[in-house]
Amino acid sequence: MNKQSQNLDTILVIDDASLVRKTIVGLCNRLGYFTLDADGGVTGLNVLKNQLVDIVLVDLNMPIIDGYEIIRYMHENQPEVPVIAISGESDVHRVVDAIRAGAWDYILKPIYGIDMFSLVITRALERANLLRENRLYKETLEVRIEERTKELEITNDQLQDEVVIRKEAEEAVLELNRDLEKRVFERTRELQHAYDNLNDAHKKMKDDEEAGKHMQFQLLPPELEKFGKYEFSRILLPSTILSGDFLDYFPLGEDSIICYMADISGHGVSSALVTVIL
Repeated sequence: MNKQSQNLDTILVIDDASLVRKTIVGLCNRLGYFTLDADGGVTGLNVLKNQLVDIVLVDLNMPIIDGYEIIRYMHENQPEVPVIAISGESDVHRVVDAIRAGAWDYILKPIYGIDMFSLVITRALERANLLRENRLYKETLEVRIEERTKELEITNDQLQDEVVIRKEAEEAVLELNRDLEKRVFERTRELQHAYDNLNDAHKKMKDDEEAGKHMQFQLLPPELEKFGKYEFSRILLPSTILSGDFLDYFPLGEDSIICYMADISGHGVSSALVTVIL
């Protein structure tokens, strides 16, 4: 994919674990980003020194050059580029150290879903854009003030008017800062609300799946049952909470016994509903 033709944000994924790195790259591609990847800190640092990126996702635990060194390098050389730390759930204290070193946010692995992953990326990019807009506006304003100051040195008779203009420009900077702080606060609150809604929806989904599982298992025959000289036993181990697998056995008249097994394609709620109908 050509970044220039697509005008996409560029994400650099640095992780020495191939499977984890490919998984994260796949998620980034699904979200529509232009993605680069590096198989370790040495390769990742080389990419950062030779190519501009919009956001960096880096694993903390890597040999030679670890994630902390990458974070420190970006904090010192490219402070406006968001750096997201990647760490295992058992290493939360290392995440705290990463935030102190300059990381903007963190992602715990294993990554269970794309929604929270997308939220972290979007939040970091939006914050970076706001900071960049603020810096560019300040730089532009500083240029304007400098030009006005030179004019004041040449035209003494306009000194008082130019002093007023400069004061107005400074007040505009303060007003812009207040406005940006308000926007950042409101956006952070919106993202927190979205995060809370996602958590509530996820909990409800899990509760519904557990209820469905209970109903599905109520439809199964006893784990052990005898019909005359025949003895039937069964065990069902679904790969997810709800399964498309089902079985049953029961007598049909005095001389016949029916036993069947069903394997519905797929997993989850849709497959489980077919077995309930069956």
